[in-house]
Amino acid sequence: PKPDGGERVRSQALEAVSEHVLVVGGDGRILECNAAALTLLDRHRPAVTGLDASALTGAPRVRYQS
Repeated sequence: PKPDGGERVRSQALEAVSEHVLVVGGDGRILECNAAALTLLDRHRPAVTGLDASALTGAPRVRYQS
């Protein structure tokens, strides 16, 4: 499915941030990340999305969303 307007804006805002950002769900799995995070982790988006954030040792501090 195509992202709606709100999802598209959120995605663009996430990519505009120069800091490393991981969006983690209440279950601890990564929902989204930006290009800076992918560069830091040296991984492609499909390898990061859905991954348990606790598996990323040495990753920057992550704020959980509920």
